[in-house]
Amino acid sequence: MFTVVQRVLGLTPRELGRALPLFAYLFLTMAGSVASKAARDALFLDRFSARDLPYADIAIAVLVGFLAGVYIRAGSRTNLRNVQIGSLLAFAATAVGFWWNAKGAPAGGSGALFIAIYVWVGALSVLVPTQVWMLANYVMTTREAKRAFGLIGGGAILGWIVGGLATREIVARFGTESTLLWVAATLVLSSVIVWFVWRDRPDRLGTHDSAASQEEGGLWTSFSTVRHSPYLTAIASVVWLAAFVTTITGWQFKAIAKQNIPSTDELAMFFGSFNMLAGLVALALQVLFTGRILRSAGVGLTLFIVPAAMTISSFGLLATGSLLAVGALKASDQVLRYSVDKATVELLYLPVHAHQMFRVKSFIDTVVYRIGDALGGLAILLFAAVLGLAPTQISWIALIALLGWFWAAWVARLQYVDNLRESIHQHRLDSEKASAPILDRSASDLIVSQLNGSPDEVLYALHLLE
Repeated sequence: MFTVVQRVLGLTPRELGRALPLFAYLFLTMAGSVASKAARDALFLDRFSARDLPYADIAIAVLVGFLAGVYIRAGSRTNLRNVQIGSLLAFAATAVGFWWNAKGAPAGGSGALFIAIYVWVGALSVLVPTQVWMLANYVMTTREAKRAFGLIGGGAILGWIVGGLATREIVARFGTESTLLWVAATLVLSSVIVWFVWRDRPDRLGTHDSAASQEEGGLWTSFSTVRHSPYLTAIASVVWLAAFVTTITGWQFKAIAKQNIPSTDELAMFFGSFNMLAGLVALALQVLFTGRILRSAGVGLTLFIVPAAMTISSFGLLATGSLLAVGALKASDQVLRYSVDKATVELLYLPVHAHQMFRVKSFIDTVVYRIGDALGGLAILLFAAVLGLAPTQISWIALIALLGWFWAAWVARLQYVDNLRESIHQHRLDSEKASAPILDRSASDLIVSQLNGSPDEVLYALHLLE
């Protein structure tokens, strides 16, 4: 059976032996993260109104930005095993503590506990899954990691599905608060996997062969690098506008769901069921269509899929204002962004120089993304809390931001082709360091064009295609 799996996945026994624990690690962290989000949203909305959510989202952005700065600066100076195991066990202990206090909290008591749970889950859901890829980059060569990307990444979507199912079943039997014990269990098991993976790491000098070991500096250095590059600025614009829009639509989803499902446990089960179904659809898209779309259409088209779907869904919500319409809006974000769009954004980093990759990608994926979250929260505060717009009417704000998203995607598309052509021409496109698991049509066409050049260009193109 093991041999059959190897042949199907195209991995060597050594690669499969390292990829499977990392698959399990990502699966567990996502299963816990999805369940924790469903529980925290239901618990928060039981004590507060949807208009209070932006305050907590802004607090999460500030906390994650601070922690990201610590990670970027200390990434190459710490023992990764101890940091990851320590953080996982700390999150697990906190989850048990939150469960113990939440299960006995009086109905009319202080809501400070549920604010803390909301912010804590926000930090957990950003930092813990990221650690999986940090460990993968540490214990595997870049070529091994790229070959195993599909298997390891599949753990995220499977964890998403199981996390949704676990939320629904645990809440139905034991109540919303008990979901926190599931989260703690997934984190403890994850720490065991980290210990196992670390023990089996390659015995080679310079084990920390990631780009992180080649870079120094903190948030300001990363900001300066992005600011002085038109291409990196375009990528950052796509990311923060996407975060801004999805924060607004996520708030609409929670607010309208709470209006239709007032019971805390029923609301948590609804969130769990939605996550499970969305995960199943995302898995089907990832397996059946994502690679084909990127290879045939390229980044130029796929960058517009999510904003186009969200634009159509936003108009649908304005027309009906129903739970079904806001569910379709949330699905157009959650399903497409974590299947087709994620692979597309990863491809945008292909022309980025290898020595900049860790610092730039860490900064954009954490700080820039959370800035978009914070600005989305501020927009909700202004238009919902101050000006009194209904959740449905907030779609007009999202539609204006979607226009900016389309513009940023257009600029990024043009910059991608130009930077990719320049990288290939200068022979500095490093396929070993690129985070994307496949090449899109634009990259393939440009690389193939090198086969008509000098012998050096032909050899370089063949290396990239391999």
